[in-house]
Amino acid sequence: MEALFAQYPGAIENTGKIAEMCNLEFTFGKYHLPEFKVPEGYTSLTYFKKLCADGFAQRYGEGTDKQRAQLEYEQNMIERMGFVDYFLIVSDFVRYAKSVGIPVGPGRGSAAGSIVSYCLHITDIEPMKYGLFFERFLNPERVSMPDIDMDFDDERRLDVIQHCRDIYGPERIAHVITYGKMKAKQAVNDAARVLEYPVYVSAGISKMIPNDPKMTLERALAENPDLRKQYESDPDTAKIIDAAKRLEGITRGEGVHASAVIICRDPVYDYVPTKLDTKGGMIITQYDGVMTANMGLLKMDFLGLRTLTVISKALANIKANHGIDIDLDAIDMKDPAMYELFARGGTAGVFQVESPGMRVLLKKMRPDCYDDIVAVIALYRPGPLGAGMVDDFVDRKLGRKPVTYYDDRLKPVLESTYGTMVYQEQVMRISVVMSGFTTGESDKVRKAVAKKKIALMREVEQKWADGTVETMEDHWLNGAERNGYSRKIAQTIWDDVLKFAEYAFNKSHSAAYGILTMQTAWLKAHYPNEYMAAVLTSYTGKTDKIVHYVNACKQDGIAVLPPDINQSRGDFTAVPEGVRFGLSGLKGVGEKVVELIIEEREKNGPFTSLHDFAFRVPGEACNKRVVEALVKAGAFDSTGYTRKQLWGFVNEGSLL
Repeated sequence: MEALFAQYPGAIENTGKIAEMCNLEFTFGKYHLPEFKVPEGYTSLTYFKKLCADGFAQRYGEGTDKQRAQLEYEQNMIERMGFVDYFLIVSDFVRYAKSVGIPVGPGRGSAAGSIVSYCLHITDIEPMKYGLFFERFLNPERVSMPDIDMDFDDERRLDVIQHCRDIYGPERIAHVITYGKMKAKQAVNDAARVLEYPVYVSAGISKMIPNDPKMTLERALAENPDLRKQYESDPDTAKIIDAAKRLEGITRGEGVHASAVIICRDPVYDYVPTKLDTKGGMIITQYDGVMTANMGLLKMDFLGLRTLTVISKALANIKANHGIDIDLDAIDMKDPAMYELFARGGTAGVFQVESPGMRVLLKKMRPDCYDDIVAVIALYRPGPLGAGMVDDFVDRKLGRKPVTYYDDRLKPVLESTYGTMVYQEQVMRISVVMSGFTTGESDKVRKAVAKKKIALMREVEQKWADGTVETMEDHWLNGAERNGYSRKIAQTIWDDVLKFAEYAFNKSHSAAYGILTMQTAWLKAHYPNEYMAAVLTSYTGKTDKIVHYVNACKQDGIAVLPPDINQSRGDFTAVPEGVRFGLSGLKGVGEKVVELIIEEREKNGPFTSLHDFAFRVPGEACNKRVVEALVKAGAFDSTGYTRKQLWGFVNEGSLL
């Protein structure tokens, strides 16, 4: 360094002096929530309670004593934990999104277990009705930042983030950086390139490394005898792999998190280093999501959900074709048409239940209520499938096996899943009802279950009011006996919890996403053309997906028709006969051209012929390239001419 900066005397010494003068301390564990500006005359707490009271009246009317008590309990807990402003912030941007017509998801994750979230219209599922736990979301015995992730229409997600910039100031909003680590194959290729080996050498080594995202070079050498043999016998391979081992795992590149956004009380750069994205003008943190959360900054996930975009387009299609506005929040969740769709496996395009395996399961199971759909979403995962939980559930539902609840007093907890423990919330509820755990303590059981920490479930010690110390298992059994349950039954349930612990699912998430499953199934059952047109439109430009859903439409008896100059719009268009291909999907036909064609058609009526089209449409939408694309795609077939005749008009000089 001294040689490099020889022309600047003192540069090295001054650098050291500046470093010694710096005294920056990072503070961890202290939250820096932005201040929510409440209307005049309110504090954050009083405004929070007002919004909750207004929402409670809208959701429940008078409500029951139990519902009011739960709301008060959650409000007090949120106040005590210091998260009032957090809920005000989330409810504000959700309320904004809904006010400007941006579709918002019904909720995701554990936030759906909160009645406060429900009353603030952050979520749209009633938690007490479905046995969801507030403590699954916020645990008074384990204070940590709430984590409410929100789904928005994929095409308008950025509008919600812009609203936050407008409210809090652009310098207080930042996207979050991500760092890509060098994987095994990447390390081999980079090492070989720098060591100046030909590409075919590194390609040969890479092919012997399994395509597992979590694969390491050590694992590859242990699991692939051919690679190990080549490594031990070929000096060049050994040299490349040894160099690659030193590269493996280091940070190779950076990106921007797809959904995470920081909302800060002060300019973000007061707390973490930032940079300005030269493309979009966004501020981006230079610490990743985990580090920014540890620094006490509020990280929100604004997720774009394609399904919400599809629903929005489907509703617009229905409005255009039938002149009616559909309120999906008011659909009958017992509608037989939906369950007939599930039972025949006609769920291509239906949220969460369209995979081939899921469709087989639905046909086998024949769901007939919303609880069944919630359970299917929770069960259809590798673990439960492999453990036989799904077959047991189906057999119980269809009466091939008896439905038992261990003890009839646990029937309210297990009835919706035919006596099987599918959800983490059921384990929590049993620990409270049967064994006397507090709701906060029951979350410790849930956490051990969710993290697959069986040893933790056996070893964690709990201290009780009488001063005794018991393991979690001891208290489960002793508490059950104190509450009049058979110790044998309690032991059986405990053993089953240990056996199936790693497969239990978060019911809050499954129940919330189940609403979207039902809504999309209802739309497809009642307006199949309009719905599938929306699904196809959402995949415009993705040929493999278009082909897949075109085939799915054919299987469902929905005709996918070629584009038509008098029926098609830019997107896929629902018509009485089926779904028309969109004009924007044709190569060589741009969006501006489509706009001009539709504008002329709506203004002066349908086109009667190719010549009529050429006469009426502006020249920029009627050049030879555009017309040829329309003719070849069949857009003029309905005018009565064959494509050969139309092609002659275009290329023999009688038209253009």
